[in-house]
Amino acid sequence: MNLLLEGEESNRLIFRKVSKTDFNAWLPFHQEPLSSQYFAGEIFEPQVACQNWFTKVFTRYKNNLGGLNALISKENGQLVGMCGLLIQTVDEIQELEIGYSILPEYWKKGYATEAAKKCKAYALEHQLA
Repeated sequence: MNLLLEGEESNRLIFRKVSKTDFNAWLPFHQEPLSSQYFAGEIFEPQVACQNWFTKVFTRYKNNLGGLNALISKENGQLVGMCGLLIQTVDEIQELEIGYSILPEYWKKGYATEAAKKCKAYALEHQLA
């Protein structure tokens, strides 16, 4: 079961695997306090938080637990955010969910909705849900 949308596209976005080279582009997400206001657990210095984020992304890839895809703007080739299908264990039951986070400069432009809708359509099309 392939949960990654690598090579998929929506109107404005290209989906690809997250790369270690995305670190610096993703760091502003962790530098913006509003980005993590609803995250459970400790709040870390942005560099540490970003490294923890990347560790989780690559651990999901390695263990076939789905994962976030890098969202690349078709317009300018820049990283806009991350979105993907994730396997989460809730009350000891594995569930498929859509996770997303968008870089602050791209907030309120519909990217999260666009990416999440693409993930939902992909899951339904491939009978993952």
